[in-house]
Amino acid sequence: LSVYAIELGGLAMVVFGTLYWVLGKDEPAAQVGAAGNAGLWLCIIGLIGIFCTGYAGYFVADAIWPQFYYKPIEAGKNAWLLAQLLCMVSYFVGAILAWRTLGGMLRVAMHKQAPAFDGSWKPGDLEEIR
Repeated sequence: LSVYAIELGGLAMVVFGTLYWVLGKDEPAAQVGAAGNAGLWLCIIGLIGIFCTGYAGYFVADAIWPQFYYKPIEAGKNAWLLAQLLCMVSYFVGAILAWRTLGGMLRVAMHKQAPAFDGSWKPGDLEEIR
């Protein structure tokens, strides 16, 4: 589970980063802001935490509860899975913040590029645009 979460999370971070880069380059007024930076760090902490709890955390839990994964030792399994869940929640909150920041950046970029439509369009207006 943690391997797939890291791979998909890393792929999503590449998409977010690319959009931040393109929008920030083309439209300087579209700033990332504090929420976008917080989202980035929550995603980073979440992905690193998923790796640490999924891999190294297994060995720590196994030292406390020997063979907790193979025997029905609920306390060990629940602690290990809860640690992974907290890391996934951290990533998910960060991804939501990044998504909301990207939405704001896209609105700024689209507003500057497209003129507002006020309903007074006439057929001759197309000739002025060309």
